[in-house]
Amino acid sequence: MEESFWKQTYEKILIGMGLFGITLNFLFLNQILPFLGALLLFTGFRKLRLENRWLKAGYAGAALKVVITIVNIVIGSVLEREKIYVSYVWKVIVFCGGILPVFLMVCLFLGMREELEKRKAEIKNEVLLHIIIWYVVVTVLAVREYEGWILGLAIVAAYIGILVELKNIAEKLEQAEYVLEEHPVRISDGRYAAGAAILTAAGLLIGYTCFGSYHMAWTTAKETQDSASEEIKAHLLSLGFPEEILHDLKEEDILACKNARQILLNQSDDLLRDGDERLQLDGVAGELEQEGNPSFLMERKFGLSRDRGSADQSCIPGIERRLDCPGRTYRPGPLR
Repeated sequence: MEESFWKQTYEKILIGMGLFGITLNFLFLNQILPFLGALLLFTGFRKLRLENRWLKAGYAGAALKVVITIVNIVIGSVLEREKIYVSYVWKVIVFCGGILPVFLMVCLFLGMREELEKRKAEIKNEVLLHIIIWYVVVTVLAVREYEGWILGLAIVAAYIGILVELKNIAEKLEQAEYVLEEHPVRISDGRYAAGAAILTAAGLLIGYTCFGSYHMAWTTAKETQDSASEEIKAHLLSLGFPEEILHDLKEEDILACKNARQILLNQSDDLLRDGDERLQLDGVAGELEQEGNPSFLMERKFGLSRDRGSADQSCIPGIERRLDCPGRTYRPGPLR
């Protein structure tokens, strides 16, 4: 038996709502599933937009959800997206994106209730109460940043239960001899979906190409001709100071290393951007001896990419003749 057009439509909407309730953080499914869910909601509510005011409101909300989903995916490709996330405009977008799934469930319920009332069929309003309670609980847990499994599973189970209740109402509406007519449209659902996919792909391409990396302008440092600096350089190299780092130091930093007694080194690798790249961190600690003062520890941190680079530098006081920092293990040079 062929399914009715109404059944095809409400099942599409419920599947779209279900995809929004699933979060899988691998293979980009955390972006793909919400995107597919938004498209299913939009194409489903599009067929219901002429039925009554609530379903028409759901159609507008579904269209807005598609836009917010695309924007959210594209912004995720921007390297400095944290600056966008703290803006007031983005907070408004996040609020709208968070409340829209509940708004769509309410619109679907009220729209079906109105159609049932036209046919003198009874309907219980417990589903609407369940939706409101569910949303309040989810909001409270989100504000409190709850990360436990017990309530999390209970929330998912309650969400599935609400979708089942909506499905039961849709079946009851079909039993009341509700017939959904398919209206002619200028643009097919497939073209809308293809347009959304192309727009998202273009946004990701622009994001990763133009805003997915830090733009650095490297300049060649002028070689110092000062004999004192050259002597200190030679002394530091003999102690095992990494040559590629030494050449990037300013002259005042080199002069500050005068009378160095010992150079200790530490090297670590940190993963960047979902584990695709590594940042090599080289720590250089030097025991310095100054006239009339006890020796102290000077530590420098250098971030080296695959080619070259330099990052944060800091001077940390230490204890006399103690050449280790808490949490770090240094060893005599050379580094490589």
